[in-house]
Order: sequence, then structure tokens, then C-alpha cells
Amino acid sequence: MFVSGLKQSLVIYLFLFICAYSFYFANFADWSEIEVSSKKAMNRSYDQFNDSYFSEIDYYILDKSSPHLQLNSSELIFDNVNNKTIALLPIGIVYSKAGTPTHYRGIKGIYLQNGEELSLEESVFINSKNSNIRASEVVYNMKEEKITATNEVKSDSQMEKTKDIVFVDSDHATYWPKLEKLIYDGNVSGRIQRKKVYEENVYFKSNRITLSGPDSLINLDGDVYLKKQEVEAWGRRGEIFLENYNKKLKYFVLYDDIKLEETLTVGKDTLLTRKAFGEKLEGIMSEGLLFLTGYPRVFQGKDVIKGNRIILRQNNQIVEVDDANTNFHVK
Repeated sequence: MFVSGLKQSLVIYLFLFICAYSFYFANFADWSEIEVSSKKAMNRSYDQFNDSYFSEIDYYILDKSSPHLQLNSSELIFDNVNNKTIALLPIGIVYSKAGTPTHYRGIKGIYLQNGEELSLEESVFINSKNSNIRASEVVYNMKEEKITATNEVKSDSQMEKTKDIVFVDSDHATYWPKLEKLIYDGNVSGRIQRKKVYEENVYFKSNRITLSGPDSLINLDGDVYLKKQEVEAWGRRGEIFLENYNKKLKYFVLYDDIKLEETLTVGKDTLLTRKAFGEKLEGIMSEGLLFLTGYPRVFQGKDVIKGNRIILRQNNQIVEVDDANTNFHVK
């Protein structure tokens, strides 16, 4: 009888406990916290369901049976919510519509899964056809087949016809691989390295420079500076015709507010500074000639030379003048 009474008491106590527990949750529990906690758990499950993670992966994308993107990455995340692929230490190839490959590598990469854009960050290297580009950030727009590089941009491009190598540093660069065209902006400086070792480099600076590979042409715009050996020249605009270096044609032209300086060696030890001014300067490298037009003036030592057209010879005191108005200092 005692055991039976104990069982009945336990049943009654259990029933009372369940009633009290239900009453507490119905009246005192913070259902908002429970709901937030539940949502967080659902979101975590949702993210795990929509994101895919891989390590040491080779990833390929085809466009109508043709190669479109090749990517090797140490870590790869497919973010299906935002339709993008995030890669660590990406290295691979982007193929143009014509099948031309552009090789790339960087520290981090983001590829938009709609196939429109590949972004690369930190220590980025790009190689396409005859050009190499290094920068902190690069965006490859696949629809326009255009590459945009920013921050500490350095490039080298070899000209197809002349085999010159053009080195350029700038803040920003835009590159069209198909057109073999590069536009540089911001603190642009560079040099032209000739194929033959004995031919001196040509150095240049400008606010903006456009390099066209098929035309072997460099256009300079804004605060232009050129230097070759002892000759330095300044202007507002300029052109460099890379194919004309060894021809009897103009190799470079500077326009507007021209200033030229050259240090000449007179005798064994004496140096003479020659300064010239005008509106247009043309240089023919094969003959070492410089043509000044547009009310040109030359100051050579104590001599002042003026005329409609003045011809200077590099590292030579001889000055040729058309329609001269000249004052010579005779010892």
C-alpha cells in the first residue's frame, strides 16, 4: 500500500511541475530572444547551404564550348547569394572572344559569376601579348575586353615592329589587349630601351601617355618632358614615332611653349649650356638634328640667335638659321 501511494504522489508532483513549467513560458519567457537565436541558426544553415568552400582547386569556365576562364587557387569560395567567386592566391588565364589568352596572378581575386568581371588585389601581375603589367589593383572587364590597373602601376611593352621595350610607371593605366593600346594617367614617367645596346635610352614624362603598339607611336599630353643623352626638352604636347629612330624622318615632335637645354663640351674640359625656345621642336635621331620653329630663339653662351627656323646639331656648336636675326659675341 505504501508503494502504491508513493507512485501516486510522484505522478501528482510531475503533473504539477509540467503545469508550472508551461505557465512560466506562457507568461514570463522572452520569446524575442528565442526567435532571434532561431533566425541566426537558420541563417548559418542557409550560408552553409549557399556557400561552397574548396582548397587547392583548379576551376574552369567554358563559353559556348570555348575556354573562358582558367583559375587555380589555394582557397576558393562560391558565394551563390551574391553570384561571385572569391579566390585566395589566384593564378590563371582569361580568354578573349577571339581566344587570345591573358595570364594573371594576385593575392586575392573576385570573379563575378555572370562572366563580366574579374577583380584582382595585391601584387597583381598581368601578361597579354607583348605587355606585362604590375599593380596593386586590377579589374578585367570581360565584356569590353578592357583591363584597368590602379596604384603603383608598372608596365613594359615590346613593340612588334621595332622590338623597342617601353617601360612606364604611373598611378593608373587602361589596357585593351586586342588593340594593343595602353593609356597611362597620373605621374607618368618611363623610358624607351632600344633593341641595340649601343643606342641610348630615351626618357619621358607627362600627365597622360597613350601607347599604340600597331602604330609604334607614343602620344604625350600635359607637361611633357623628354631626355636623350645631354639634350632635355619640355613642351605641352608631344609624339614619339618609334619606327623612325634610324630613318631620316622625325622621331619625336614637341608642341607649345618649347624649352630645350643641352650641355655642350667645348675643348677638353669646358662646358657650354645651350638653351632654346620656340613653339615646335622636331628631332631626327639618325642625323642628330633638332628643328625649332615658331619664333625660335637660341642662347648659346653669350650669343643670341633668332630666325624663322633654326637647326641644331646634337653635341655640336654649329647652328643653322633661316631668315636670321642674330647677335654674335666675337672674342
